Amino acid sequence: MMQKIENLSVNVLGWNAFSKQFIDTPTFKLLPRPETKEYRATVTQGDARFEIRSSGPVLDLRDVWSKVAIGRFEINIEWLDGSGKSLFSIETDYKKAPDWSGLKEPALDWAASADRNVAFLIDAADNHPTTYREPGVPVWVWNAIAPGDSGQPMRQAVGYPALHMPLMIRAFVARAAGLMCPRPEARM
Repeated sequence: MMQKIENLSVNVLGWNAFSKQFIDTPTFKLLPRPETKEYRATVTQGDARFEIRSSGPVLDLRDVWSKVAIGRFEINIEWLDGSGKSLFSIETDYKKAPDWSGLKEPALDWAASADRNVAFLIDAADNHPTTYREPGVPVWVWNAIAPGDSGQPMRQAVGYPALHMPLMIRAFVARAAGLMCPRPEARM
């Protein structure tokens, strides 16, 4: 008599035991059972039906993966005895997700973006509200959080100088060295 297995994660081993979506071809490593002579997976998607068989407890979908359309599909995994009778089975559904197919957007003006960031840092040094200020020291030395839309002062007096300062110094030096093409709003 066939037994329907409810707990997928106990019977599918490895990294994808809890996966519900795949981009690349999934391989299912199954809990081996001594009475099992063959393992079978049946993938169904709409009217399409694909079968994968293996003599060992590993079912690799590579031979059918290109035929599975992007979207939801169902899979029935069975442990078969020597006569082909199903001893155990798992039925569940997954999703095939689209793979990366390149970016189809115009290139961005990174120099302008860098200039806007430098302009912000220069302006924030003297003009942004804060709960603490020291003469001649930019406000962003003490605060890593910019004020919100309400214009309220920065509430968290937390700056990570060891993390932020080297990046800000590199931005200022690169701009001063002419490595970035300055925009009028980023002029000192």
